[in-house]
Amino acid sequence: VPQEVLKQRLVTGIYPSFGEAVRRIWTAQGPSGFYAGWLPTVSRNVPFVAATFTAFAALEARALRASGEERLRPSESVAIGMSSAVL
Repeated sequence: VPQEVLKQRLVTGIYPSFGEAVRRIWTAQGPSGFYAGWLPTVSRNVPFVAATFTAFAALEARALRASGEERLRPSESVAIGMSSAVL
């Protein structure tokens, strides 16, 4: 979340530089200032991550059954990872 706070404030022009953003947030709000808006960020990311991991596990199991192997090749793992993020 600190990365998101800094990115959003730099993109919107609230602060002119990364260093200035860190200094001003720390001075005005302390460490908690870097976690402003954490609930919406977590609420947005958790369902996506859960769906991605679930899709990866299902696609991996299907590929392993089809191949009869115990492990996926790296290229297969990458392909399944990319596919699970799209689903």
